[in-house]
This record gives sequence, C-alpha cells and structure tokens, in this order.
Amino acid sequence: MSGAGPRQRREPAGKTRKTYYLAADTVAALDEAVERIRSALGGRVDRHEAIGAIITAGAAQTDQIVAALRAELLRDLAPGEGGQ
Repeated sequence: MSGAGPRQRREPAGKTRKTYYLAADTVAALDEAVERIRSALGGRVDRHEAIGAIITAGAAQTDQIVAALRAELLRDLAPGEGGQ
C-alpha cells in the first residue's frame, strides 16, 4: 500500500524496543560478547537473549559501576593529575 504512512511494528509480547546511542568501541565490544555467548552455546540463543543477559549481568553490578565511574570523575577533577 503506497502512501499509507510509516509501517508500524508490533512489539512482541513482553518485549520493549528502545534506542540507545553508544560509542563505536562499546558497540564493537557488545557485538563481540554476543557472538562469543552465541558461539559458546552453539547458536541456541538469539541475539536479544544474549544482549539481555549481558545487560542483566551489568545491572547486577551497578554499585561497582558507580564506584568505578565516580573514581574516574574524581581523577579527572583532581588538580595536577590530569584534571583542569
């Protein structure tokens, strides 16, 4: 049907579509991790399952991530140590 407007995708049950903008090296690392997981499991998991598992594992480490990012920010702010 030409001119019918943009095609809308239905969300699969229990799924949500989100868009995140990430650094190219982060995307490359994510893609590599996904392929390693899929390969280790004989391709028996879909990409969305592997990505979900990676994100869930990262979310479980929120406190450690906050501490690491806080330390990085403080290093960047410290006078004479790479900061302004």
